[in-house]
Amino acid sequence: MLNRVKALGVTLLVSGIIGCGGSSGGGSVTGIPASTSLMTLTPAQKTQLCNDVSAYVSKNISDADGCKLSGLLTVILAAGLDPTLTDADLQSACTQAVTSCNSTPSTGECTLGDTSTCSADATIGDLNMCISDDTALLKSVIAKVPACSGITKAWLDANANLLATPAPASCTSLDAKCPDLMN
Repeated sequence: MLNRVKALGVTLLVSGIIGCGGSSGGGSVTGIPASTSLMTLTPAQKTQLCNDVSAYVSKNISDADGCKLSGLLTVILAAGLDPTLTDADLQSACTQAVTSCNSTPSTGECTLGDTSTCSADATIGDLNMCISDDTALLKSVIAKVPACSGITKAWLDANANLLATPAPASCTSLDAKCPDLMN
């Protein structure tokens, strides 16, 4: 689970996915050449990378879907902290989180971890593949999440492994080459 959360961190932290959004998908992640080493990125390239990744994810994950995920994460945390919560409590917590997310404009803030500790063979191409694969995986997870009114203890139990889906191999490989990228 920790590795999955860390892998989701690539998409969530780098792109600021919660609160960002768009409509259509596809395309390249960044215009920086794929062969560019992550450990030698200039400050300008890091800024471009953050902007490009945010734009890519925004094209692929809508505001509503990002907020739907925020609601689910809130419910998972609430249920973990207080197992006595009722289905109505969980649905209310989800609805509050989604409403708050939908009413809070995105800051567009992008945080890229330390690329100086990446191995020399870690490239923009590796990051492109990880972001693309992880965004696709995240979309498939979001598609399985019901509206807040459908979140119940039984649904959580039946779908306990939803966020424990293994990270794409491309992200596992990138994490090995760039252990501080998601920090």
